[in-house]
Amino acid sequence: MNTSLISIDKDRCTSCGFCADVCPAGVLTLREGFPAARHPSSCIFCGHCAAVCPEDAFTHRGEETGKFTLKIPETDNPEDFYATRRSIRHYTSQKVESDILQKLIYLAETAPSGHNVRKRQYHVVDLKAAIDKVEAITARRYRQLAALINPVVTGFLSVVAPRKACSLLKDRNALKRLLSAWERGHHPFFRGAPYAIFISAPKKQRTGREDCIAAQQILILNAHRLGLGTCIIGYALYAHKELEKFLNLPKNRRERMMRG
Repeated sequence: MNTSLISIDKDRCTSCGFCADVCPAGVLTLREGFPAARHPSSCIFCGHCAAVCPEDAFTHRGEETGKFTLKIPETDNPEDFYATRRSIRHYTSQKVESDILQKLIYLAETAPSGHNVRKRQYHVVDLKAAIDKVEAITARRYRQLAALINPVVTGFLSVVAPRKACSLLKDRNALKRLLSAWERGHHPFFRGAPYAIFISAPKKQRTGREDCIAAQQILILNAHRLGLGTCIIGYALYAHKELEKFLNLPKNRRERMMRG
């Protein structure tokens, strides 16, 4: 089976559906027992679909799928280690012990900081207890954003900036799917992660954003080393004011990064 995005070896494919399950953009579905792309323009080219295929039946356009592996290599070669790290959007209900979370934060804080000010703060949220609240906060913000992308705005931009208009229309469709998934009881924003770690810095700190990014990357790699999956939750940044209030952050601080 061939589409503009994927090629499936029918002799190998077992119709397990793993590829469709892990697709973060919901691009893939099963048709007549085989994977197919239902809205290919939403593909983010992450390659998860090919990476999880247990039969190596999946080929994605532009991806060297034969090199994909999920197992953390038992080697000192850093390239092999980095190559196995992926953004995880499907989580188990297994508890992560508090000492492991504290260790990750300790290691994250070894990251460089502009002028060595080191004024980052880490806020751990148990999403098992707060998922409905934080998802509702984020969804409310995205509803407001979707409402701004209306025919008047896109019609005007189609004349003065057609590329921007096309981009907004694509974003509007993606937002509709996102909000529809949330309304059906799914967790499209925080992906069902059991914990979230928010990283904040003082608003007036010139390198606050960069400092948080540096700490985030150290946290990501050490979580991977410990066998824990993570994902950057960029959706949360669009609702940062509402989430800062939920986290009781002081008014002089700004949420910069969020990890699931």
